[in-house]
Amino acid sequence: MGRMEKYYSDPLTFNPERFSPDAPKPFYTYFPFSLGPRSCIGQIFSQMEAKVVMAKLLQRYEFELAEEQSFKILDTGTLRPMDGVICRLRPRTNSRVTA
Repeated sequence: MGRMEKYYSDPLTFNPERFSPDAPKPFYTYFPFSLGPRSCIGQIFSQMEAKVVMAKLLQRYEFELAEEQSFKILDTGTLRPMDGVICRLRPRTNSRVTA
């Protein structure tokens, strides 16, 4: 549906603005896990998996912004970094005390 000219002009071009909260959204044109009683049985699992992966990354690594990081903001209904977030990962040191 997201690649049909009926719903989007130039549908094969990546345009993140298409998904902004203010953008017009034709009914039922974006449903990554399908809809209704035959929707993907893995939807809840995949969403939980993404949260677990992020939690594990935060437990195991320290995230530090790179020096060349720009702080320009892009206002598209919500605020987001214009150039993305550039950071470095460092393994966390294990600070558990063993008895």
